[in-house]
Amino acid sequence: MSDTELELGTGTIYGNDNSDTVVLVFYKAAGDEMWQNDTRNFDRVPITGEFLTMSRDGDWYEVKAVLHMAFPLDYDAELYCVKVEDR
Repeated sequence: MSDTELELGTGTIYGNDNSDTVVLVFYKAAGDEMWQNDTRNFDRVPITGEFLTMSRDGDWYEVKAVLHMAFPLDYDAELYCVKVEDR
């Protein structure tokens, strides 16, 4: 598994440079005020309620909101994810 691969609790979405789906991922711990962000390529856009991690041994985040872009931009969607403690 590469560092650009995102794992979901219900399966695995592989981040690869050849994927057509580009997602801007905003993520933070539950008590944090500031969001961090990272651009990822996906085979599909994750849905609300799924879990992902930025690396094999990284922290887990729950997808809380998905904003699909209905017009041409650099991204197909934005994800808003909050860190989960018991995963």
